[in-house]
Amino acid sequence: MVRRETRKIVQDGNKRVHLITRPHMVNVRMRVRGPDQVIVSGPGHCTFTTLWNFYKRHQKSVDAQLLEVEKSNVLPPAFADGQQLRWHGAEYPLSVRQSASETMVFHDNSFFWQTKTASYQAGLAAYRACLGHLLTGYAADTLKEKYSRVTVQVKPYIAKWGLCRPDRKLLVLNLTLAVLPSRLTDYVISHELAHLDVPNHSAAFFRRLEELEPDWRRLGQELQSHRHVHLG
Repeated sequence: MVRRETRKIVQDGNKRVHLITRPHMVNVRMRVRGPDQVIVSGPGHCTFTTLWNFYKRHQKSVDAQLLEVEKSNVLPPAFADGQQLRWHGAEYPLSVRQSASETMVFHDNSFFWQTKTASYQAGLAAYRACLGHLLTGYAADTLKEKYSRVTVQVKPYIAKWGLCRPDRKLLVLNLTLAVLPSRLTDYVISHELAHLDVPNHSAAFFRRLEELEPDWRRLGQELQSHRHVHLG
């Protein structure tokens, strides 16, 4: 029987520690995603206790990465009229209007937020929903000529930039890509499309990726330089 990925979340003060075992992994890895999310993943034979002990032994490294995360925060201090919000690596002004609904749209190089509360949490939720809509539309437009049968979804992943389900012709993108340069979204799309033909990361996969995106090595490195960017 093939072992599947297993997960457990442990609260450590203000941090949520995700303990994950993955059958294909060889070594234990740890990384920080978001202001309070730590991911510790290891081979399928690892126990959650083993992963937790690894996390505790590397506490100083976690704290240092959390400082980097704090520097990488792309969220505004407030969702107020005239505030700059990001979309695909650029900043655009926000216009706020009182309304009976809570919606945010992007039009004519500006964000427009209709709100009844004007609270930060309402603004964040509206902004994330707007970015999800924008990123889904961007990916669909990118795919429509050659991959019109591929369905696109956007999710707030904390441990991966994208996901491909060849059996369902489904491509899922990390919401954080919406605030990074569009070339990185294009790279992740190419990476996941390559998985439609090759489900693993074998030499055949990288040959296919090379066909789709010849500059994949540089773009992959650039993407990882943004690994601490988060959307709350």
